[in-house]
Amino acid sequence: MKICQNHGRQRGFTLVELIVVIVILGVLAVSAAPKFIDMKKDAKVATLNHMKGVVRSLNNMVYGKAIIRGNNTSYTEKSVNKETCKVNNGSWSESCANNNCVEVGGTWLYLKYAYLDRNSVAYAIDGDVGGTKTTQKGGKTVPNRCETYECLNKTCASYGDEVCEHDICQCRSSDNVKGITRDTQHLLLRGTKYKGGKCYLGYSSAEIFAEKKGGECVEVSREPAYTIVSDDC
Repeated sequence: MKICQNHGRQRGFTLVELIVVIVILGVLAVSAAPKFIDMKKDAKVATLNHMKGVVRSLNNMVYGKAIIRGNNTSYTEKSVNKETCKVNNGSWSESCANNNCVEVGGTWLYLKYAYLDRNSVAYAIDGDVGGTKTTQKGGKTVPNRCETYECLNKTCASYGDEVCEHDICQCRSSDNVKGITRDTQHLLLRGTKYKGGKCYLGYSSAEIFAEKKGGECVEVSREPAYTIVSDDC
C-alpha cells in the first residue's frame, strides 16, 4: 500500500475562496465606513466645542481686565434713538490708542462692550490666523482688519465653492441668534465650505438693541453669543 505524502508542497487559495474573502471584506468595509465617518464628525464637533470653551474662558479674562482698566466698557459704535426706537450706527475706531483693546499675552485684542470683538476671536485661538499685523500702543501687535487667511469683513455668502484650507478659517455673516439678527464671525474647520458650509463656531459680538417695553423704548445689551453648527462636519 502506497502512502501519498506532500513533500513541502502547499496548496494555494482557489478562485472561489478568494472571491468569498473579497466579498466578506467588502461587507465589513461598508458596515464599518459609517462608524468611521461618525468618528470623524465627533472629532470635529469636539474641536468646535473646545474652541467655544477657549473663547468663553478668554472672554471672562478679557472682560475682567477691561472693567478694571475701563477699556471699551460702553459701546461707542452705536446708540439708540429713543424717538424712533432704532439703533443708530456710528464710527468705531480700530485703534488700541482709543482704549478699544486689552492686552493678553503680549498681544492687543479688539473689544466691544469689554468683550472680545469678532475681529479678534480667530486670532485669539490661533495666532497664525493673524498673518498681517499692525503695531500699536507700546509696540504690541494687533491683528489687522484684513488677515492673510481672508479678509475679516468678507462675507461667507460672497464665496463660491471654496473650502477652508487652514486649521481655522473665518468669514462674516449676519445670523439669526434667538430671533435677533447679529453680526457674527464664522470660525471654520479645515475642509469646510465658506458659503453654506455647516461646520463652524459662530461668534456674535456683544451688541445693543432697541426694544419697546411697557410702551417705552429701552436700550438692551446682549452679551457675546456662541453657536455651534455641525450638520456638515
